[in-house]
Amino acid sequence: QIMSKGKVQAEELRGQLGDRLYGAFQLAARGMGITTAELDKMLEQGKLVSDEFLPRFAAEIRRTFSDGVPEASKNARAEMNRFNNAILEIERSVAMGGFLSGVTDGYRTLTETLSNPAVQDSARELGATLGNAIATAADGLAFFILEQDLGLRDAFLCIQVKENVVMHKVFTVIGSHKNLVLVNERNRAERIA
Repeated sequence: QIMSKGKVQAEELRGQLGDRLYGAFQLAARGMGITTAELDKMLEQGKLVSDEFLPRFAAEIRRTFSDGVPEASKNARAEMNRFNNAILEIERSVAMGGFLSGVTDGYRTLTETLSNPAVQDSARELGATLGNAIATAADGLAFFILEQDLGLRDAFLCIQVKENVVMHKVFTVIGSHKNLVLVNERNRAERIA
């Protein structure tokens, strides 16, 4: 921001830069060869030009911190940054190696399949069947709880008969769309070829 505006503003130097570099204001004053009060006055008057300031500020940072740079580059933070860069590079390589195109093709295939009216109809049928299965199981359990004198075996036989009818409906719905899955697989193979 400092370079693009042409002039250095107090907020940029004290706030943004100062938040990231301890003592930035003092470093800036030393780099310009003036006191912090004089630097403050220049900032207020808008007289601190970035073309003059940035090279001097950079030189002062190098003078102040150059002895510690080799050691700092070996510390845990630097190693963590190197590790994160390596992870980013691996992610990029995986993505560029075909992963993203595979994900894209996969989403396209699933979108086409799920948007198919026959699949939507089957999903509604499956939802109704599963809802009925849950309602039937709840009815059976309620019956068992309320009519304890029938005995455990009779109650479970009643539930099992209803459950078999419901499960038959579920398998019928699932099985009727086996051909649709095969058609979608064929379409995907044709797109790839």
